[in-house]
Amino acid sequence: MGSPSLAKPPNIVFILADDLGYADVSCYGRPDLNTPNIDRIAKRGMRFLHGYANSAVCSATRTALITGRYQYRCDSFGRAARR
Repeated sequence: MGSPSLAKPPNIVFILADDLGYADVSCYGRPDLNTPNIDRIAKRGMRFLHGYANSAVCSATRTALITGRYQYRCDSFGRAARR
């Protein structure tokens, strides 16, 4: 019997940038801004064409990402709101 093969975990790079719009990097169509490092990551990996930000401001989006909760369910410091 052979030993079970161990799957190699994926390498994941998650970039959260404040005030960065969908077409603000050249790999997504920005013609007047050169972003070669981000373009290289996109070419070698995956590009996502649909996304969702649960708030128009960065602090609430960060809170949701870090805690896994909607920002409306947390206080301003990311703690679960008491009811």
